[in-house]
Amino acid sequence: MVPILRSESKDVAAALDSLGIPLAIPQKAVKAGFLAFTSRTGNDARNAGGFYQWNETVRTISEDLRLLKWTRHDKKNFPTLSSPNGPWALTVSSGSNSVGMVLENPTTRRPKGICTAAVVSSNAAQLSLDIFSPVPELEYSETDRDKNTWFLLYVFDKKEIRSELSLPVNMNVKGYIATWRERIILPAIPLDPAEHFDVVPDFGPDVDIDIQRRA
Repeated sequence: MVPILRSESKDVAAALDSLGIPLAIPQKAVKAGFLAFTSRTGNDARNAGGFYQWNETVRTISEDLRLLKWTRHDKKNFPTLSSPNGPWALTVSSGSNSVGMVLENPTTRRPKGICTAAVVSSNAAQLSLDIFSPVPELEYSETDRDKNTWFLLYVFDKKEIRSELSLPVNMNVKGYIATWRERIILPAIPLDPAEHFDVVPDFGPDVDIDIQRRA
């Protein structure tokens, strides 16, 4: 599937306006996440950077969208925000190095669990796309079924922070989101070349922390 791609400034502005999300809000969130990542020290756990980056991105965008009357949900440790103006929701995930790249196809940075599978399957059903195999024993609320869930994806390298708001409709056999119905490419945020830091693997937990009692 070739996604609808919005990367020109006018198209991005129009798409964000239709979602009721000012550009400044996701950009502020991914910058806050980046700062949380770089504020870790050698005394933190090795996976602390990835977790704090994700958590700060979630916290920041939640604070700002709630001021716009979006509603925060945390079902099964899966934080989402529901729009007050239409049938869509938003969640946050780290992404692959292809995030924000117009000619590439991004994936999530790591495999996802049952909560992500549920919203992706619901997206595909809402859009009448018969490309996602149903996942058994998923628990939805009726509200979940009625909403398309967008993902704020982010990644950074030594030059810039890249992000996009994208609508997933399929996960591959390894559990990564890999197929998108629409991608809204947000402007990259340049990083100060004088700011020296090492880009290390992101091992921190993201979403879908699925803890089950052993039988």
